[in-house]
Amino acid sequence: MSDINRLLQKQNAKTANGPSVSTIVNQAANPAEVRFTITGIATGGNVLTVNVESIDLVYATVGGEAPATAAAAAASLWQLALDGAYSPGEYTVVDDGDDVVITKTNGTELWVEYVFSTDATQDIDETEGLRLNSALLFEVFTAGTGMPVRYESGEEIRKPAIDGDLSTSMVIETELENASGGLAFARWQVWHWYPSLGWVVDPEIGIRTVTQTTGLGLEKDVIALTSIGSERIAIELVDGNGVGGNLPVGATFSAWGVYLKNA
Repeated sequence: MSDINRLLQKQNAKTANGPSVSTIVNQAANPAEVRFTITGIATGGNVLTVNVESIDLVYATVGGEAPATAAAAAASLWQLALDGAYSPGEYTVVDDGDDVVITKTNGTELWVEYVFSTDATQDIDETEGLRLNSALLFEVFTAGTGMPVRYESGEEIRKPAIDGDLSTSMVIETELENASGGLAFARWQVWHWYPSLGWVVDPEIGIRTVTQTTGLGLEKDVIALTSIGSERIAIELVDGNGVGGNLPVGATFSAWGVYLKNA
């Protein structure tokens, strides 16, 4: 896992010269805990997979199995996997009805890289956690999602000017998760709000494309940018797999961001 991916989830990480790094949206109330919810009766013969703390936690789906049964079995297996990868006592994994809740016992940030199901009728999603709550867009698939329509759209990035400096530096990470069975691509763009101009598409970045070719996996697109004088930012899923079209069934698009602000 890259250092930039960890940076994307850090909040108020102070630097020596004063500025701090902040997520563009609020984080989870408890960054050390994540909740995964299982839905649907399993077809079987496939897997539910979550990547937590750089470890793939995999549960093989069983035909006819209800979410609560799968959650209990998955929690038991995933506890053993985390204990083996690190050491017993560093993580707790418990089932809570149809949910699996993982907690990092030292209280520091619990890193989730992805959540995936290949079962036709049973799914798993992150329903509480840092990755979900810090997202600008989370697992969307409809063309035009995220396009700003008024001032309240998007998220605030305003910072006070120091010595006349109105620039804001940002890192944006997008992720295309693809379980469609075929090639999928997502086109996306960045919008900025300026007091005198309103919402404007970033003139230098334009429309970017992230592509996942295998039909089962994920692909990221990470960019750094600097905006002069903007106060808010929005990320739009322009379309997928063709101009004006939605992403194919089984594919979703997400986006996260951090920006530099003055301490």
